[in-house]
Amino acid sequence: MTLTVLFDASCAFCVRTAQWLSAQRAHVTLELLPAQDEQAVARFGMLPWLGQQLVVVADDGRVWAGSAAFVMCLWALVDTRELAMQMASPGLAPLAERFFRFVSARRHRLAALVSHAPCAEAACARPLSSAYR
Repeated sequence: MTLTVLFDASCAFCVRTAQWLSAQRAHVTLELLPAQDEQAVARFGMLPWLGQQLVVVADDGRVWAGSAAFVMCLWALVDTRELAMQMASPGLAPLAERFFRFVSARRHRLAALVSHAPCAEAACARPLSSAYR
């Protein structure tokens, strides 16, 4: 299985997170692709969330966006799969959603902690709609 992770390349926090993700041991193949990339637009331009939320697309066509995509990224990794399964449970899914929204809403501030080139305010302050599963 291959999961394509589409992230916002204009956000330093998102780029750093994608770099971290690519350095982790994974159960599945991860393809990290900037949402603004020509290849991403050609392959996934029909997705309404492309460039607005974190998006994960499986090679079988399943799509996750927002907090569901965040959980899928954790599910793909060797060290965080159990955590992801717990976060996907009915009891913890709302907490995962709140955590993802909290981080997403502050990613421009978080970028300053991981890079000398912070996010462009407009790109990193986008409000997120509800997660899609």
